[in-house]
Amino acid sequence: MYLVSQWYIYSERNTKLQMGVTFIPDYAQSLGLNPEQTMDALLNINVKQFRLVSYWNDIEPENKEFMTFLS
Repeated sequence: MYLVSQWYIYSERNTKLQMGVTFIPDYAQSLGLNPEQTMDALLNINVKQFRLVSYWNDIEPENKEFMTFLS
């Protein structure tokens, strides 16, 4: 594994590093933050790479009753 990791480091040496954030609305809420305002704040500081996370119990709170996001 060490040799594989060294090969990977060497092969990616000229690739520009890209950093981003993972955004979980439920986690923002658990910290007492408004998820929409938190996302806006991240956009305002020019974060460009996002990994968005959602949980199935948010999408389908009741069995076979899906939330409609386009209503």
